[in-house]
Amino acid sequence: MASQVETNTVGKVLQEEYMEPNGISAERLAQDLEFPLFIIRDVLQGKRRITADLSVRLGEYFGISEMYYMNLEMEAENQRNMDEAIALLKGSAEKKSE
Repeated sequence: MASQVETNTVGKVLQEEYMEPNGISAERLAQDLEFPLFIIRDVLQGKRRITADLSVRLGEYFGISEMYYMNLEMEAENQRNMDEAIALLKGSAEKKSE
């Protein structure tokens, strides 16, 4: 069976594509956005999903679409759902072949 490809979390994209290249720490981002640091850290660690409010703030901060992070979040959610569905189907197929 083929192994599942690990998908990037929204936090990983935020950190690797926007924060690190610009030398922005979680603390600085939270301060600049006037947003709680613990939420920024949770997003970066993949423990919390992006909200519309945070997506708008990040879009304005980085000069990109306010929907960019919401769209990434929806794609990540769709991928999680697909992975779960595939796992369920594979489990059903394995039980039938026993």
